[in-house]
Amino acid sequence: MTVKADVSEHESVRAALNGVDVGVVQITPDGTICFTNSALQENFPELQALAEGVTAESFWESLRTRESTQQGEGADHLFGVVIDGAVITANRRSLEDGGQIITITPAQQADGQAEFLASQAELLFNALHDHLTGFANRPLFLDHLRKAIDAQAADAGKQFAVIHLDIDRFRMINESLGHVKGDDLINAVGQRLNDCLDQNDVLARFGGDEFTLLLSHTTGIDNTRALVDRLLASLTTPFNLQDREIFISASAGIAQFSEASNMRPEDLIRDAELAMYEAKKSNNGSVQVFDLKMRRTRVSPLDLETDLRRALERDQMRLHYQPIISLETRRLCGFEALLRWDRGERGLMSPIDFVPVAEEIGLIGELGNWVLLTACAQMREWHSQQGSASELELSVNLSSRQFNQADLVDQIMTALGSLDPAKLKLEITESALMDRADRTTAMLKTLKYNNIRVCIDDFGTGYSSLSYLHTFPIDTLKIDKSFIKDMTRNRQDLEIIRTITLLARNLRLDVTAEGVETPEQLSQLQALGCHSAQGFMFAPPLTVDDAAALINADLEW
Repeated sequence: MTVKADVSEHESVRAALNGVDVGVVQITPDGTICFTNSALQENFPELQALAEGVTAESFWESLRTRESTQQGEGADHLFGVVIDGAVITANRRSLEDGGQIITITPAQQADGQAEFLASQAELLFNALHDHLTGFANRPLFLDHLRKAIDAQAADAGKQFAVIHLDIDRFRMINESLGHVKGDDLINAVGQRLNDCLDQNDVLARFGGDEFTLLLSHTTGIDNTRALVDRLLASLTTPFNLQDREIFISASAGIAQFSEASNMRPEDLIRDAELAMYEAKKSNNGSVQVFDLKMRRTRVSPLDLETDLRRALERDQMRLHYQPIISLETRRLCGFEALLRWDRGERGLMSPIDFVPVAEEIGLIGELGNWVLLTACAQMREWHSQQGSASELELSVNLSSRQFNQADLVDQIMTALGSLDPAKLKLEITESALMDRADRTTAMLKTLKYNNIRVCIDDFGTGYSSLSYLHTFPIDTLKIDKSFIKDMTRNRQDLEIIRTITLLARNLRLDVTAEGVETPEQLSQLQALGCHSAQGFMFAPPLTVDDAAALINADLEW
C-alpha cells in the first residue's frame, strides 16, 4: 500500500532531484524501486536499465557483485564499483518510513557529495511527512488532492472523497496515560487505518489525534459511508499498549468531491472537518456527511478563541440545570449545573465545543470559578424558599486543570458563602483523578475535611485502576449514559451497570445514572439498586426560571 507517499511524487522534490548530476534511486518501504532521476537515466543508462522491473535488493546486490574497488568497514552502505572503466561510488541511506535512497556518484565528484545528497533527500522526505507516524503531512496531502481533482477533470467518471477523522476523548486518554503512550496510540491507530485502505488511497496526519484520508475510488456516497464505517469499526478492537488495554472510538466527516462545485483542495479538507465536528455533537463513533448548512453554523477556531475571551465580560455565559431524581422517593433531589454559551443569533453552544479551547488558552480557571460562584448563588436563593427546596443538592463539573489548581479549595469556600458545603457535589472524571494520584488523594481529603462531596463522573469510560478507588475519599459514582442507552437490549451494558452498583454498595457509595430516557431503563436501574438518576425522561437541562417552576411544582415521577 502506498499511503506513505514517495518523496518523488511531490513536484518540487522531483524537480530538485532531477536537477542534480548525481544519480538517485528511491525505494519504497516494501522494497520496490519507485523513482530514478534524470542523472541516472542520462549518465548511467546501464544502471537505469538494471533498475527497471527489479526489486531494490536485486539492484543493490547487482552493484555489489561488480568489480569492487573500495570495500571495507560500512561497505554495505558505501562502496566503489567500476562501470565501463570508470569508478563510481554507491551509497545507501534509510528513510524514516522504512524506504531508502541510493545515490550513484562519479569518483571525481565523490568528495562527500553522495552523502550530502542522501541527507538532502532525507530532509525533503521529512518535510513532507509527519514526524511521528511517517504518513503524509498537510502539504503532501494537498498535492495528492490536487492530482485527484485534475484526474477527475480528465475523467468525469472518477469519484473520490476526503475523510477527516478524530479520536474521541483523546485529550483524556493522553492526560491519563501520558504523552509517550498517547503517541504510541496515535501510531497504532494510523497503522490500523492504513491496513483498511486500498493501494491508491492516501492517509495523512495533520497533527494531534486527527487523520485525513483521500479515498481515491468511490462509487457514490453510500459506498463512501460504508468504507468509513469499516474504518471506524476497525478501531473498536482494543489496542494493547504495553501493560494496558485501551478502548477507543473515533468520529469522522465525509466530503465528497463534486465537479460542479469547482472546489479547491483546501475547501474539501475544510468541509470534511466541519462534518467531523457535527459528528462529534452526536455520539462517539459517529459519521456525518458534509452539508452546505454546516458552513453557515461553524465558526473558525480563531474566531471562537477571540469571542470566548470576551464572553464573560459580555455576560454571554449561562447555566442550565438538569434535575436529578431520587429513585427511592421518586422526587427531585438536586440539580446538575451545566454551562452554555449564549452566542446571540448563533444560539446556545454546548461546552463540548468551547471548553477544550478554554483549556488550551488558559481561560478554564476563570470560567470554572464563574460557574462555581453563579451556581452556588442560585442554590442559596432556592434554599431560601424553605420547604423541599432547602434540601436540594448541587452538582458542579470540574475540569482536570481546575482540579489541579492550588487555590481550588479557597475558590470553593468563597463560592459557597452561607450554603451548606454538604449540599455541594463536585463531579470529576476518572482521568482527572488519576493524574498524579498522590496529589489527588491529598486534595480529596481536604475537600472531605470541609464536608464537600465528590462524584466520579462518566464512571466506566476512563482508564483508572480500581485499586485506587477504595483509597479515594469519594461519595458517588455516576454511570455514563453510553451504558444506559442500550441497557435494555445489550446484556453486556446491563452487566456493567450491575457490577458498578454492586461495587458501589460494597464501598458504601451512592450511584447516579445519567441519560435515562425510558420507563424500562428506570425500572431496571431501581431493581439494581441505583440511588438517583437524571435524563430526558424526567427533564432536559432547564433555564433558571423553568427549574424554579419545577421546584414549585413538587412533582413525583
